[in-house]
Amino acid sequence: MSALYLDLPSTSATAPRAPARVTIHPSVLAQILDHHARRPTTDDSDLPTSRVIGTLLGVRHADTSAAAAGGVAELEIRSCFALPHSETESQVAVDMDYHKTMTELMGRVNGSGPHKEVIVGWYSSSAEINPYSALIHNFFAQETGPVAPAIHLTVDTEALTNGNAQGALAVKAYIAQQVGVNPKPENYIFLPVPCSVKYHLTEKAGLDLLVPGQQTTTPTISVPPLQTLSQSIQTLTQQISQIQSYVSQFTSSDTAASPSDIEVGKYLLEAVGRWKADAATAAGNAEDAAEGEDDDEAGVKRGLQDALSVSYLSALVRSQVELSARLNLLA
Repeated sequence: MSALYLDLPSTSATAPRAPARVTIHPSVLAQILDHHARRPTTDDSDLPTSRVIGTLLGVRHADTSAAAAGGVAELEIRSCFALPHSETESQVAVDMDYHKTMTELMGRVNGSGPHKEVIVGWYSSSAEINPYSALIHNFFAQETGPVAPAIHLTVDTEALTNGNAQGALAVKAYIAQQVGVNPKPENYIFLPVPCSVKYHLTEKAGLDLLVPGQQTTTPTISVPPLQTLSQSIQTLTQQISQIQSYVSQFTSSDTAASPSDIEVGKYLLEAVGRWKADAATAAGNAEDAAEGEDDDEAGVKRGLQDALSVSYLSALVRSQVELSARLNLLA
């Protein structure tokens, strides 16, 4: 279902503004799925509860533009923790003491400073928003305070519970606004907010190593560094060939560029510019960033030589340590 998102200005100076976008770290989704897989059973049956909830922690990045002074450009969800609760046909109960204790412990771990993780909202392992969602959201709205509205993150786990391994894991973010002449805790309307998963290259590399072994129970041996580097180079070569084919097909066509083609072109231009900048930095000369293909190839070769040198020195140090340990045993 498509939704139109409008970031309207506040009607008052004290009213919080919704973030322009919400980004979620992959570890947060992994924790939510693990919590859902371990969800307890209901009191009157052996069936598991329909959903689990928890607290979201993250960082708000302020919008420094003059048009949106005081707003939040990005809300980055970095971690979370489970929150025990129970739902029946007549009531919903949340363990507030547990929530308070965990909040204090997480505050000690996160420390202080501008990048300190604070409570930004709550999550649910169900895509459904029922009347109890408004009551739970009212509790978290009081926790986040008047700085920014609380975020409600829904993770649709139906694709997993139905055994469909190829199903998409739908993740959506919402803010809530009270409605009515006399606002009540249960009178909330949920509005969607743009959200996306934010991951680093190191996290993606780790996932690439974990995914092939999820279908087998036998232990696997870690791939040697040189073999991993060779596989990465092969993958990079295939991606470059795919990009070249796409660009050649686009330049040889007389049709006008679509918005998606323009967006892809911007990403490619940014990637090429970053590649040249990295090559110039490795060479220690900023003028190399403006030169031709020879300098780009030289930058790649220098990076490859550095990687091989580090791998060789690591193996040499490892062998020296093992030799020293054996000599000490003989002595």
